[in-house]
Amino acid sequence: MVGRRSVEKAVFTVGVVVVVAGTVFCLFYVLAAFAMCVAHKGRKPPFPTFAMFLLKFYRGMLTPIGRVLLGDGWSVEHAAISLANRLNSERYYKVGISDKIVILPQCLRDRDCKAKIDSKKGIECLNCGKCVVGRLKGAFPSLRVFVIPGGTFAKRVVEAENPKAVLGVACVMELLSLIHI
Repeated sequence: MVGRRSVEKAVFTVGVVVVVAGTVFCLFYVLAAFAMCVAHKGRKPPFPTFAMFLLKFYRGMLTPIGRVLLGDGWSVEHAAISLANRLNSERYYKVGISDKIVILPQCLRDRDCKAKIDSKKGIECLNCGKCVVGRLKGAFPSLRVFVIPGGTFAKRVVEAENPKAVLGVACVMELLSLIHI
């Protein structure tokens, strides 16, 4: 038979563990909300890599508070992407243009685009001038531009080209899944 004291001790221990875990959880949530607000203001929060982890971990729970604090036009995903851009921008600008690639989504093409898809390079622009892709390539001829049909294709291009820096244009959720810090 278990004594009353040992039961009280076990209940007390479980209570302490629950209170400590709850406090840590709440503290990290507050830190994540702070990081989201700081990233929204265009600043880098303290411990930015940890802040990025918190933004990704608490993403679902931060969405309602983000709408209240920052308005409907801003999301946790935007904050995480903004933070990642701030963390990586200094390194990006130090890399020479020949060591960079630009990855664009196929939705930027003209509706009547006649370009063909190459299995390694993506959609090969014909420079017809009907869309922003051709104009970008014309304005920056030394820039390696890839137009891709999806996020998994982007990973394939990055692995094949092995650039030192990538400028990616994509939907918010695609960018968030591809961000590495």
